[in-house]
Amino acid sequence: MTATVAIEKAKLLRKESAGALPPVPSLVKEGPRLFRELEEFVREKWVELPPEGQEVLKGLAYRLIEPPKDLLTRLKAIPVSLQLAWAAMKGQITLQDLAEFSQAALDFARAVLDRVEGENPAFRERVSQALQEALEGKTSPLTLDELRSAILDD
Repeated sequence: MTATVAIEKAKLLRKESAGALPPVPSLVKEGPRLFRELEEFVREKWVELPPEGQEVLKGLAYRLIEPPKDLLTRLKAIPVSLQLAWAAMKGQITLQDLAEFSQAALDFARAVLDRVEGENPAFRERVSQALQEALEGKTSPLTLDELRSAILDD
């Protein structure tokens, strides 16, 4: 896949997620393949993308993981939700189809966010510093309470 094709696919998915009403069953069935292709492209050829293309992919990724913030966006989701329910009732899509769509979309978003974090100099410095401290033995093991807190987010 070329950078131009990746950008066009991302723009199409972004447009569809912005409220344009695509045929929901086909989007749910085709979406996972598109997201997997975009994820692979991001992982392998991110640096080849022009800044505009990276911004398009970032915008789509953030749109996928952030809940709608304004009333208009929430209202636009109602017809799509109704289409999803209708398609499921008619047997055009299954729970498995929805799960595959969701997983592929989140995997794509995760790939983009990994690239964004990797480009952040402060993040890279922090990771490098933590690794250096660990290699020099300057860190101490977590206590059971610290581990529990980190895992459970208490």
